[in-house]
Amino acid sequence: MKFYIQLVIILIVLGSLWFVLNKNQTPSFSEGKIQWINQFHEGLQLAKEQKKPVLIFFSASWCYWCRKLNQDVFMNDQVASLSDSFITVLIDVDKHPEWAKKFNVRGVPDVYFIDHTGKKVIQYTGNRLPEDMLVQMRSALEKLDTTSTNN
Repeated sequence: MKFYIQLVIILIVLGSLWFVLNKNQTPSFSEGKIQWINQFHEGLQLAKEQKKPVLIFFSASWCYWCRKLNQDVFMNDQVASLSDSFITVLIDVDKHPEWAKKFNVRGVPDVYFIDHTGKKVIQYTGNRLPEDMLVQMRSALEKLDTTSTNN
């Protein structure tokens, strides 16, 4: 019995160590497949010039789920390809709390889709699968297409 308790303790310690060491192995946002703009005004200006919608990713350097979303979703080939239809803006809520407040961000990761005028179209919070992101992206593009044809 004592052996099994020691074995369990060793496995817990090794598992914890593995988790701590591997959490820093996730690619940074700058190493990803999506070219993020780090300034909201710059992204919105580009969106106006190119008449593209904006995908805003609210994140934080300490946020495990943000890194996971980056690795599992934004590194996905289909998501990266469809992101070319958007101006992609990455906002660190610790560096730019004013934007988190403006968009009423209550937690990270938080993803917003806005039109080129800054009007919110879709928002969701939390980590998702690539398929979920693709659905949200396509939905945002459809809503924006409908909105622009009605104006």
